[in-house]
Amino acid sequence: REYINAKSKKEIIFSKGATESLNMIVFGFFKNYLHSNDEVILNKAEHASNILPWIALKKEKDIKIVYAPLENNRLTLNSIKKVINE
Repeated sequence: REYINAKSKKEIIFSKGATESLNMIVFGFFKNYLHSNDEVILNKAEHASNILPWIALKKEKDIKIVYAPLENNRLTLNSIKKVINE
């Protein structure tokens, strides 16, 4: 708890790995948080374990996936600002 500066042990969840964690986040939280036409910003360099859950949620909730352009093969704040809207 102290190592990651968590306020409580209840804030910490262990999983088998990144894929399982991302699935828990997408389908455990964002499935109930996002609505039709809401947008999720990703980039083309994302690992499949991060893209695939969002694609599945897109089919289920009719959200939009927007890809931020990479600048010199890097995601920058500027590239994210280019695709953010209301």
